[in-house]
Amino acid sequence: MADPTGMRLLLRWVSPLLTLALAAFVVVSLTTADPAHQDRAERIGKQVRCPACEGESIAESPSSYAADMMGYVREMVTQGLSDQQILDRLMAAYPRSQMLDPPFQTRTALLWALPATALVTGLLLAFYRLRKPVAPESIRDST
Repeated sequence: MADPTGMRLLLRWVSPLLTLALAAFVVVSLTTADPAHQDRAERIGKQVRCPACEGESIAESPSSYAADMMGYVREMVTQGLSDQQILDRLMAAYPRSQMLDPPFQTRTALLWALPATALVTGLLLAFYRLRKPVAPESIRDST
């Protein structure tokens, strides 16, 4: 068996050294990170809905799932992939995620046209009812 006092002494020295190494890694990675890459990753992340949150993008979500997705986005940005390639890979890797502003597609054209069609139909019905003369009840009863 190992000596418990020797293990405590080792941990007493190793723990602060590991903390300092981790802090140095964070500082170096923050100072050497390319701001253009960070901005691009944020812009892409703001286009993708977080699967775990209601109506938030993965760039703004506090969930660990969204943080993992943003890490994946940052990795692909540093690899030099285009925005569309990154979005395509995100949609393939995380099927529950969706675009916050989905692109227009012919198969979804009905969904885009339905609100406008309902509005125009409602306006036409209201206009028709206002223009149609209403006959008084007494005239209809006497004939």
